[in-house]
Amino acid sequence: MAADFPGYDHALRRTVEVAERCNVTMELGGILLPKFPTPDERDSFDYLVELTEKGLQKRYDKRPTSSTTGSSSSSRRSGRWASRTTS
Repeated sequence: MAADFPGYDHALRRTVEVAERCNVTMELGGILLPKFPTPDERDSFDYLVELTEKGLQKRYDKRPTSSTTGSSSSSRRSGRWASRTTS
């Protein structure tokens, strides 16, 4: 890495110092959403999906595909969304 950033030896040393002080553990394989106040205490994942769909429609002036519109939250959670976790 030092060869990629000649003249920045001090920055590289400092980066190593910071990295050695870090201790991060993350659980992979699920969706981690923070606790967030939602209207009518709705499920945060469902609310996120709704806001995303509205944003897509506004940005691209298109409606979401029929697979997400009007479907129940359980059908939206199939596949990769099925193992979500809230914290």
